[in-house]
Amino acid sequence: MKEHEFSAKQAELLEKLPEEFHSCLRMMAWERGHSSGYEEVLAILSNLVSELEMPIIEFGNRINSEAIELSMRHR
Repeated sequence: MKEHEFSAKQAELLEKLPEEFHSCLRMMAWERGHSSGYEEVLAILSNLVSELEMPIIEFGNRINSEAIELSMRHR
């Protein structure tokens, strides 16, 4: 796999999560798997994204609900 293919697949995986997480997850996956090659880094990144996707969505929903509730109290 060439570097540009790796970068494209990495970007595709990260599209599922907010941008604020991208750098950290790229670094975590790279540190855990680079010695085994690009495919391993992508597999690790895929696992991280899968594990975090739902908790991040739930957290976003909670923040939105709390913000709506707070704005309703201050009216």
